[in-house]
Amino acid sequence: MKVAFIFLHPFSESMGSVVRVRELSLSLGKLGVEVFIFTPFERSFDLSANVHVVSVGNFFGFSRGFYKLSRFFYYNRMFPTLFSKGGLRSRRVLSGFLRKVAKFLSESGVDVVQVEQDVALPVGVFLKKVTGLPLVVDLHNLSSEELVAAGILERDSGGFLDLQCRTAEFLDGADRVVVVSELMKSYVVGNYGLSRACVVVVPPGGRVLVDEGIVKMRVKPFKVVYAGLVAYREHVDLFVRSMPFVKGFGDGKVQFFITNKGEALKEIKRLAGRLGVCPRFFWFDDYGMVNGFLSKCHVGVLPSSNDLARRMGTPVKLFSYLSVGLPVVANDIGGWTGIIKEEHVGIVTSDDPKEFGEALMDVLSDSKAMQSYVTNCLELIKKKYNWDESARVLLGIYRGLTGKG
Repeated sequence: MKVAFIFLHPFSESMGSVVRVRELSLSLGKLGVEVFIFTPFERSFDLSANVHVVSVGNFFGFSRGFYKLSRFFYYNRMFPTLFSKGGLRSRRVLSGFLRKVAKFLSESGVDVVQVEQDVALPVGVFLKKVTGLPLVVDLHNLSSEELVAAGILERDSGGFLDLQCRTAEFLDGADRVVVVSELMKSYVVGNYGLSRACVVVVPPGGRVLVDEGIVKMRVKPFKVVYAGLVAYREHVDLFVRSMPFVKGFGDGKVQFFITNKGEALKEIKRLAGRLGVCPRFFWFDDYGMVNGFLSKCHVGVLPSSNDLARRMGTPVKLFSYLSVGLPVVANDIGGWTGIIKEEHVGIVTSDDPKEFGEALMDVLSDSKAMQSYVTNCLELIKKKYNWDESARVLLGIYRGLTGKG
């Protein structure tokens, strides 16, 4: 079985999306699937014996600068028009380089094409038309709802409705639609007219990366970390506003860490300055180094804005925390925050900074509860939310579409 992923992001951006693509590919590779990840932003290299990153930069001529420009157009009222009438759907763009991609797919004997995120839907529909290969769409979230959450579009506006109609049209051209949560499945079925049988939940997951005995040896000072992009939707300001309430805990030696990347970073740094708190800003390009750092921390925080896009899009970083036995503190937005409560892997609070800070202190001050959270985190990754299980669901989809065992 050979599968081609179409991934229109650099590996150093959009961390949750990158982790999902990489980890699902590696798990599929372990199951004997040969995976080709087509991207215009990377050189060609192998992630494993069965997982190949294929550069299409010569065809696209894209650069990191182009990616930033594309992000500008994404977070812009022009996006629905570009998505529906031009951009990647334009034959002027497609007929040159995408036909070369299609040729590679045919010559390589690829069995299934999978596009990542709805922005790549026009590419996938084109490739299906040219090659006749089955098309799977993996929706990490939905652009229409993300643009509403960002204040770019108003719900039920002309731009929003046009984007919804065009998305429905493209999704109708797919053979299977993969989503990350049951809430997103209900949305896709209800808003785009797809049958429930066509939409399959493939949740994010993790891999157990630490031994429970090593977790017990975590040393003070306490380290509390936010390890996602600092973006408008992540509500990192809630974490920063909670810091003054925690500042004196543990003889004032609690250390706070925030990722040094994201479009809201300057705003967060200014807020920290005004509040007189000093979080440490960090960044590791190497995925292994990120996990190594997280394994030395004591609590992972997961603040989030409360909107439909955030509720549907289960964050990969939740499972990154769980993979290293890191208890989680988050504000309750519904959807995926139910996992934290139901599986007893941390504490869910209101949107109040004082309550958020008190939850952090509750976890740090109770060693018995801390150990219980750690155990539950690792067990949840072992038994329920892991990439190998998610990859098996994907493989079942591929087999159903191709008839190959």
